[in-house]
This record gives sequence, C-alpha cells and structure tokens, in this order.
Amino acid sequence: LPASAGSSVFAFNQLASNEDGSMVIALGDQSIVYKRIDGNWTAVDSLGLSASTSLGVGYGADVFILGGFDFTNQPTGLYLFRTSDGTNWEDLEDNSDLNPNSGLDSIVFLNDIFIGSGFNSRVVFSENRGISWQTLEQGNRHRMSSFAFGGGVFYSIGEDETNGGVLVNLVSNDGKIWKVVGSDVDEDGNDITYFNSSFIIVSDGGVIRQSGLVE
Repeated sequence: LPASAGSSVFAFNQLASNEDGSMVIALGDQSIVYKRIDGNWTAVDSLGLSASTSLGVGYGADVFILGGFDFTNQPTGLYLFRTSDGTNWEDLEDNSDLNPNSGLDSIVFLNDIFIGSGFNSRVVFSENRGISWQTLEQGNRHRMSSFAFGGGVFYSIGEDETNGGVLVNLVSNDGKIWKVVGSDVDEDGNDITYFNSSFIIVSDGGVIRQSGLVE
C-alpha cells in the first residue's frame, strides 16, 4: 500500500474486505480512499470528497458502503456511496432517508443487516443493502463507534452526544431497537468483538473488559 500521497505522508485508519479478500477498501487521513483489487492498490479519486470529511466503510451483501460527513459543508455534509466492484460508485445520499446534516463513520454488516452511526445520526440501520436507512432510537442522541454481534445479541460502544459525550454502551436483540446498559467503568472503548461466547472491549491504557457468557 502506498505510504504517501504527493508529498504528504498520511495514515490509514479503517478498512473493509469482501469474503475472499480479493477486494479491500482502505480509508485514511484527509479523506484518502484506496482500493485493492486482486493485489493491486489504486486511489479512488472520483468521489469528490472534502479533505475535512470523517469517513467510514463496511462490507456485506456483496457491496461496500462508504459513508461520511463533510465538516466544511454543514448543514448538508452527508456523503453516502455504494460499490460492488470498487470502480463504479453509486451515490445514495438523496434517497437514503438520512439527515443531510449527519454522516456515518462507523458502518458494519452484522446478522444480515447494515448498521451505522456517526455525526448527528443516532444508530441507523438498512435492510436493503445500504440504499435507505432508518432509526428507531428516541431520546438521547448516541454516536456509536464500534459494533459486534454474537449469541443473538448486538452490542455497541460509543458516546451520548446529548449528555455531553459521556460514554455509553448499547444492546439490541435485532440491531434496530437499542437500549442503554449500565456500566460502572469510566474507560473509553476503542473496539469491541464477540469471541468464545462473550463480548470483549479494548480501551486506552491497556484496559480490556470482558462480558459474562452470552449464548
């Protein structure tokens, strides 16, 4: 993977792959998007992204979904694209039913449903391969950074934007209706996964939290 674009070195911070690894989409600083098809890396420069865009990407149901929000173009900074081949990108913004003053920078495909979250978006889901999205969340607005699924349970970690960005854990049995679960820890969560019948959260300072058995 190239280590620089022009004369500016940049870092990659998110990626998604199809099932056999023949196609990968990687996201980096300054809204850099690269694709790898059959081992060859090339830049995706046809999307017209602002360098101030917060991006997210996920893969499922044979498509990549790329979301984001352009912070220099409020209140209509929403980006939302879909591709199956990494070359042809479909712009989904207008018919997505998402708030144009929102964006998805966390996108996953879990248990046959796309789930996303990001700036001003709450937790949203799509059941038609990323074309349209909706939320059933009410009350406080949550911005979730990571999702996992296992044992019939969806679990997510993130922040409560309505309540000053305090840490929050959400749980759901369908990926659509979420409820806050109590937590007596203050450490931020950086990522979550489901492994060996429990959820594991990794945080700053070497902190690792593990749930009880979820089966």
